Amino acid sequence: MLRPPPLRAHGTDPPRASFRPSSARCYSYFRNAKMQDKLIARILIVWLQLDGYAVVVETASAALKLPPSKCTTYLREVGCNIGSRVVEGGSRKRAVGVLEAPLVFPKLKSGAQRR
Repeated sequence: MLRPPPLRAHGTDPPRASFRPSSARCYSYFRNAKMQDKLIARILIVWLQLDGYAVVVETASAALKLPPSKCTTYLREVGCNIGSRVVEGGSRKRAVGVLEAPLVFPKLKSGAQRR
């Protein structure tokens, strides 16, 4: 197994896993719950970009080895709307997470507030 030097892995790379020295010569990396949530969210964001901002929940949950309810929760946290539609090559409706891209934020209004 390839192990990067500890100073580089601990100091300069963005954190994907927590770092702890286990002995004088060996280092171990482990994923805590927060890091795993970030990793799954980033995987789903890349997946959304590659598939035209729409992901079938069953396919994503099978690929990530998660239950569909948990995958739906992650997609909602990323900002997707969950709906059902007929997917290409199928006849039944499936749950699909769709991200409205590009995101449009409300514009700031100038003037007095209405009451």
